[in-house]
Amino acid sequence: MAAYSFWRLELLARLAAERSYLLRQLWALDEATLTAVPLSNGRTAKDIIAHVAAWDSLVLSRLRMVGNGRINQIEPQGIGENRDVFNAELYQRYQNSSLKLALAFALRERSNLIYAFNQLSDVELEDCFTLPWGEETSRRDWFVQRYEHDALHAAELESWRKTLPPATKRQIGSKPVLRAILKAARQEFTTLVDLVPPDERVSKPVRGAWTLKDLVGHLTDWEQLIVDGLRQLLLDQTPEFAVTITDFAAFDEAHVAVRRPQSWRQVWGDFNRSRKALDDAFQQFPELFFSHTLVTPWGKEMPAYFWLTICFGHDHEHAIDLRQTLPLVHWPKRFIRQPAGS
Repeated sequence: MAAYSFWRLELLARLAAERSYLLRQLWALDEATLTAVPLSNGRTAKDIIAHVAAWDSLVLSRLRMVGNGRINQIEPQGIGENRDVFNAELYQRYQNSSLKLALAFALRERSNLIYAFNQLSDVELEDCFTLPWGEETSRRDWFVQRYEHDALHAAELESWRKTLPPATKRQIGSKPVLRAILKAARQEFTTLVDLVPPDERVSKPVRGAWTLKDLVGHLTDWEQLIVDGLRQLLLDQTPEFAVTITDFAAFDEAHVAVRRPQSWRQVWGDFNRSRKALDDAFQQFPELFFSHTLVTPWGKEMPAYFWLTICFGHDHEHAIDLRQTLPLVHWPKRFIRQPAGS
């Protein structure tokens, strides 16, 4: 990754951020809401997820055709006047899919798309060509359109979400959706790490006096706390924690101080190991257990579902910190600073 251009890494980070933003709109909504409560256009949140997956799939097929020298065979699906017809066909094709299948489709096609992105050189991404209907484009343009498409439908979902009753937005959500959000938020953060030069990761402040290394260690320590609670619930125990948190700032500073002598390599290794531990525990965690409660180290009773969501909220919060220190171009304000009242 270090050999890649900054613009390329920034594009990858933007793709991750917009997908995280899209999936976060599904947080704390139950399956009935996602599959039965329509948006203003009559389609459900599940339909939107299938729709963005289908467009990723279309672009993936076009990337393969360009790579195989078959540009002249690309059809104008979804172009101009064909767009509404094409989208209607997609809706008909996937409207009977379950939430689980629509989400799996979206995760698979985005993973394949990012894999394809990583196989292309900077020159290949920027190389322009003309499509059969006369449009000049590039593969870089196509990837930009993918994050713009995510942003369009995330805004649509966000507007719809605001119309829902408050109680509807505090439900125990489905396990596959939460897993997708956790993964997307972690990618939102980690794709930004590649934009920070290695020497600055341990020296340049990114949140107050904290460096990126401090921030990564901070995320790790909190994730280990989350995993501790999950493991105890899995053992049918009432979670008890070795720490009591009465002052969050003091708790955080104490843990950052412990890690400060550690190398970037050690902190980064712990960061990745803690996420593997979370993934392993999450995989074993029955969906019915999400409603089981625990008392947090700061004395608040909380269902396991919301205990887990601390992780993705934390990743997103500190991705904002990191973005504020980077020379990013034309990013929306929602990615640079927290909206008021969030």
